[in-house]
Amino acid sequence: MEDFINYYKTNYKVKSEYSVSNAVSSIKRIEKIIEKPISTATLDDFKNSEKLILKLNAMYSYNTSILTLNTLINYLKYRKAPDIEIYKVYLNDYIELRGVWDTENAKVSLPFSFTELRQKVVEYYPEMIRKPHAFTKYRNFLLIAILTLGLPLRLHSFINMRVCLYKPPPQSIKGAEETEPNYIVKTPEGEFYFILRTNKKRVIYKPDNQILQRLLTNYFSCYSKHRLHFLTNSKGEIMSQTNMTNALSSASNLINSTASLTFNLIRKIFLREFFEKEKTHKERKKILEIIGQAYNN
Repeated sequence: MEDFINYYKTNYKVKSEYSVSNAVSSIKRIEKIIEKPISTATLDDFKNSEKLILKLNAMYSYNTSILTLNTLINYLKYRKAPDIEIYKVYLNDYIELRGVWDTENAKVSLPFSFTELRQKVVEYYPEMIRKPHAFTKYRNFLLIAILTLGLPLRLHSFINMRVCLYKPPPQSIKGAEETEPNYIVKTPEGEFYFILRTNKKRVIYKPDNQILQRLLTNYFSCYSKHRLHFLTNSKGEIMSQTNMTNALSSASNLINSTASLTFNLIRKIFLREFFEKEKTHKERKKILEIIGQAYNN
């Protein structure tokens, strides 16, 4: 380790003892991850980058992981390793994802977990599916079900969302993606998926939850007679942002939520649980892209 630290201080003109101490601590973390002293490590120990990153993910916070990855990249340069670029990609991912869920967010007090909220919706589902209800009540419950049994999409994803039940939507026109509407689409097999415009990209999202799929089927079969827009009022008029906020708040009472639910609160609850689970960066970025979560808040 001493040779590397001297290389680090010389090549990067490091004079701060704090920076040197961080590098030493990072090397010790790397030793824990590869399960051997750095003095006996070979370049083969760093070839499986995905395995190493998963262990880093499970063991350390984002800030600590960023320090560790930065030191690892410098160490691999010192060892003249040929495959460093993949670790630079991971480092950039960590920096981006840290903007989504930093240590301050992790300390915020939340009324319940996402699992608990989802369970409340599942428990109320039989009541909604067994018998007919007022259009507004069913639509409000459907909205909270979409956000909890599936992924917590942004409020703006639903504004002016179009319906395609019998044929796929028109092909995107190159250069016009930012102005095209979002869609809910029904497949020939009778399952629903969404085409969303998030972060200037078009993404396809199919909720796997079968309860949600049944609620959507029931909505179009028994409640919504509007075949152009997805979420409307009982007269078929498009819902505004305020309408949707109020609808979600009303749905809180249906499931006896201890807090008035908002799009933002549901997303925060989801993100806490989401970042506590072991996922690869590829999986995390894919889901964050669907819910329209910017990486550089």
